[in-house]
Amino acid sequence: VQTRLWFAVDGAAVVPADRAAADAFSEYFGGGMAGLVFQEVRELRALAYSAHGDYERDDEPQQHGWLQGFVGCQADKTFEAIDVMLGLITQMPSKPERMGMVKQALSRSQETATPPFRELQAELETWRRRGHDGDPRPELMAGYAQIEFDDIERFYREHVAARPVAIMVVGDPRKVKPKQLERYGKVVRVREGSLYSR
Repeated sequence: VQTRLWFAVDGAAVVPADRAAADAFSEYFGGGMAGLVFQEVRELRALAYSAHGDYERDDEPQQHGWLQGFVGCQADKTFEAIDVMLGLITQMPSKPERMGMVKQALSRSQETATPPFRELQAELETWRRRGHDGDPRPELMAGYAQIEFDDIERFYREHVAARPVAIMVVGDPRKVKPKQLERYGKVVRVREGSLYSR
């Protein structure tokens, strides 16, 4: 029996000058198998079947952002997984030696981001809605080339650190006691019947 955990931190608008830093932070924090979440939660501690996180932004010109994380784990590892994820979110470890991997992953992501023919029109519309006159990738690539680890830490301080963390727990309340969850904050129990109509 698994418990599924989601974590969310409401961020702020990401100004154009910070978009490369936002992408770099997202890659460092949860970018695939090299990201902090996968490495610390799954590889180092074997707490999860799956674990990931990233910094999402909406499609509007203001680019409002939020951190989101996910862990799928055994029920008996729920609270340890929550503690590790909260530690990563509230006191992000500093590992500047990973900067080379972050830059490489960001560059590769843009090199392979050409929209398929059938999706090109929608992608062009998204770029226009976000305030770009053309393809934003060359500008992003230039930003990625100049990014430093200090930019990741600054972005984290401004958009994630010291902000409230919302946690959603989906699991068996007989194995993950709601009373124990109260140590993380106010618990709101949502029953399945209120989510789905019959």
